Amino acid sequence: MISTWYDTFRRSRCARPLAGLLIAMLLLVVPFAISGCPGKTDVAGVEAELPPLPSPVEEAEAPEAEQAVDSAGEAEESAAEAAVVDFTTASFQDSVLGASTPVLVDFWAPWCGPCEKMHPIMDGLASEFAGKAIMGRVDIDDEPQLASEYSIRAIPTVLLFSNGTVIDRWEGLAPDIEQQLNNAITKTLSQ
Repeated sequence: MISTWYDTFRRSRCARPLAGLLIAMLLLVVPFAISGCPGKTDVAGVEAELPPLPSPVEEAEAPEAEQAVDSAGEAEESAAEAAVVDFTTASFQDSVLGASTPVLVDFWAPWCGPCEKMHPIMDGLASEFAGKAIMGRVDIDDEPQLASEYSIRAIPTVLLFSNGTVIDRWEGLAPDIEQQLNNAITKTLSQ
């Protein structure tokens, strides 16, 4: 049956050398895949080839493990304080315009390459200015109203807000953008 089908395909108008090769490969691989790989399908054979699992944690190591969990929890709390916030239209009024500290907002989109390069810069600034200033992002695809309201024509565009007012604006990804943003936030904090 397979050879009859292959002969019919080979003589048809759509037969091309690459297509014929593909069909021949499929005819060889599919029956093998359906029948299975002899000797490797039984569970005992597969388990025998796996490396041994590490031994369970002993009682003496338990206090160290608890300390590691405690320090990890502290790291998560400090990271949460320094995290870049995702703003939405609903949260923008209170979180940005009503903030008592400076707020740096990155207008971006997931499909934008330079925007992806801005993420680590914003993360670094969030860590550096944790508790002093807020770093956030607005996805213009999800929040087109905010993008329109602030005349976002290119991305990434970063706006610095102080007391609910835009006091500075950067469009694009300049080579020294991190230093420019750092200087602007420091200057705003000193006022």
